[in-house]
Formats: sequence, C-alpha cells, structure tokens
Amino acid sequence: LATRIPGNLGVLGDRYPGYFTPGVPAELADLLHQVETSPAFVRRLRSALGPVAKNVRPSEEKRRWRRLLTDLASKCEEPSAFAKGSSTS
Repeated sequence: LATRIPGNLGVLGDRYPGYFTPGVPAELADLLHQVETSPAFVRRLRSALGPVAKNVRPSEEKRRWRRLLTDLASKCEEPSAFAKGSSTS
C-alpha cells in the first residue's frame, strides 16, 4: 500500500491498485480491510508490483545511485565553458 504522491506514482505507475490519499485514513482503512479479507486483491497488488520490483530492491537502487554519482563526478571533472570564462583576475 502506498500514498498517492508523485514519488510513488513515478515508481509504481498510475494504475497501481494500492494507493490511498494522504490524510484520508478511511481510504487506508478500506485498503487494509481488502488486504485482510480479499486474497484476490492481494494477488492484484503483487501482480502490479512485479514489473517494478527489480527497481525498488535496495541492491538495484544502490547500483543506480552509484552510476548516477559516477556520471556526475565525471562531468564535474570536465572543464566547462562557464568555468573558463568566470575568471575575473
């Protein structure tokens, strides 16, 4: 189950069946009730997570962060046109 916020929508997609609106406890309560009483609903949740499960594993997130930071660090080492023209001495 997840709050319907941009970050979760970006990860889980807009068709994920387990969203609830932040600050609306009745929606969360309804979803919790469905999880407790409906094996079919739980299967829908699991099915919806299948395509994104790899992306939210800690090891995959760590790998992606490492790649991003490496890419950013290499760009910082390259001289930029701004840096060349910013000297005022």
